[in-house]
Amino acid sequence: SLVIDGQVKQWYQRRVRGQQLRLDVVNGVGFEEAIPLHKVWCQYARQLLGRSEDLARIDLHGALLAVTRSMVPGLVNKSGIVLMETLNILTLVDRDSKSHVIPKKRTVFSLVIDGQVVNLYGNNMIFRPGERIMKKVGKPRIASI
Repeated sequence: SLVIDGQVKQWYQRRVRGQQLRLDVVNGVGFEEAIPLHKVWCQYARQLLGRSEDLARIDLHGALLAVTRSMVPGLVNKSGIVLMETLNILTLVDRDSKSHVIPKKRTVFSLVIDGQVVNLYGNNMIFRPGERIMKKVGKPRIASI
């Protein structure tokens, strides 16, 4: 058995407990409950559409994202509304109200804003959501459909 210092053990337990609480909240939200959040996000995204530098820093909570490329083949073509974003992951809820944890690293996401497909590269998004607003990040690629 591994002996852990008392302070380290307490820190670890708090950290795991905090993560579990956040995931429990996300797991309780279904797709239908996330649609109002997505509608508000669409209004927000339309305002940023003409400015690609702002699209690179866009807040993704409420965005309907699809995974177009990933280092994990099973994640390709997963899609859903973003409920939670952390430093390294996005948590999506799909149409079946199942939540999926998607790593940002080496993943390409796509979303549609007013008929334009925007590809977001996960490696450019490895920041906490609040920090990404302040950083200079790579510009997304935009294609009209």
